Amino acid sequence: MLREICVQSWDEPLKAIDVPVHMLASHHGFLNLDAFRAYVPGATGERIPDSGHFITIFQAERVAQAMLDMNGQHVSA
Repeated sequence: MLREICVQSWDEPLKAIDVPVHMLASHHGFLNLDAFRAYVPGATGERIPDSGHFITIFQAERVAQAMLDMNGQHVSA
Protein backbone atom coordinates (compact mmCIF):
# COMPACT_ATOMS: atom_id res chain seq x y z
CA MET A 1 0.00 0.00 0.00
CA LEU A 2 2.78 2.43 0.90
CA ARG A 3 4.45 1.73 -2.44
CA GLU A 4 1.22 2.68 -4.23
CA ILE A 5 0.95 5.93 -2.28
CA CYS A 6 4.56 6.85 -3.03
CA VAL A 7 4.23 6.35 -6.77
CA GLN A 8 0.85 8.08 -7.01
CA SER A 9 0.89 11.22 -9.11
CA TRP A 10 -0.69 13.92 -6.95
CA ASP A 11 -0.42 16.76 -9.46
CA GLU A 12 -3.96 16.69 -10.80
CA PRO A 13 -5.80 15.90 -7.53
CA LEU A 14 -3.98 18.78 -5.78
CA LYS A 15 -4.67 21.23 -8.61
CA ALA A 16 -8.38 20.33 -8.40
CA ILE A 17 -8.70 21.65 -4.82
CA ASP A 18 -10.99 24.69 -4.93
CA VAL A 19 -11.46 25.49 -1.25
CA PRO A 20 -9.24 27.54 1.09
CA VAL A 21 -6.25 25.56 2.32
CA HIS A 22 -3.79 26.54 5.04
CA MET A 23 -1.06 23.93 5.48
CA LEU A 24 0.65 23.61 8.84
CA ALA A 25 4.10 22.04 8.78
CA SER A 26 6.45 21.10 11.57
CA HIS A 27 9.57 23.17 12.07
CA HIS A 28 11.85 20.25 11.26
CA GLY A 29 9.57 18.63 8.68
CA PHE A 30 10.33 17.85 5.07
CA LEU A 31 7.15 19.33 3.58
CA ASN A 32 8.02 21.83 0.87
CA LEU A 33 5.45 24.59 1.38
CA ASP A 34 6.46 26.41 -1.81
CA ALA A 35 5.89 23.27 -3.89
CA PHE A 36 2.55 22.70 -2.15
CA ARG A 37 1.47 26.27 -2.96
CA ALA A 38 2.47 25.73 -6.59
CA TYR A 39 0.03 22.82 -6.85
CA VAL A 40 -2.85 24.20 -4.78
CA PRO A 41 -4.06 27.56 -6.09
CA GLY A 42 -4.39 30.16 -3.34
CA ALA A 43 -3.02 27.89 -0.61
CA THR A 44 -1.21 29.39 2.34
CA GLY A 45 1.02 27.71 4.86
CA GLU A 46 3.30 28.14 7.81
CA ARG A 47 5.86 26.25 9.84
CA ILE A 48 5.13 25.81 13.53
CA PRO A 49 8.24 26.73 15.56
CA ASP A 50 9.67 24.17 17.99
CA SER A 51 7.64 21.33 16.56
CA GLY A 52 8.25 17.88 15.19
CA HIS A 53 6.12 15.14 13.71
CA PHE A 54 3.23 15.37 16.19
CA ILE A 55 2.39 19.08 15.94
CA THR A 56 -1.26 18.49 16.84
CA ILE A 57 -0.14 16.98 20.16
CA PHE A 58 2.87 19.05 21.18
CA GLN A 59 1.70 22.38 19.73
CA ALA A 60 -2.05 21.87 20.14
CA GLU A 61 -2.81 25.50 21.05
CA ARG A 62 -0.90 26.83 18.02
CA VAL A 63 -2.64 24.40 15.67
CA ALA A 64 -6.06 25.25 17.12
CA GLN A 65 -5.32 28.98 16.80
CA ALA A 66 -4.28 28.56 13.16
CA MET A 67 -7.60 26.82 12.47
CA LEU A 68 -9.53 29.60 14.20
CA ASP A 69 -7.52 32.27 12.36
CA MET A 70 -8.34 30.68 9.03
CA ASN A 71 -12.03 30.95 9.93
CA GLY A 72 -11.66 34.56 11.08
CA GLN A 73 -12.12 33.71 14.75
CA HIS A 74 -8.87 34.95 16.30
CA VAL A 75 -8.84 34.35 20.05
CA SER A 76 -6.28 36.12 22.25
CA ALA A 77 -4.91 34.40 25.33
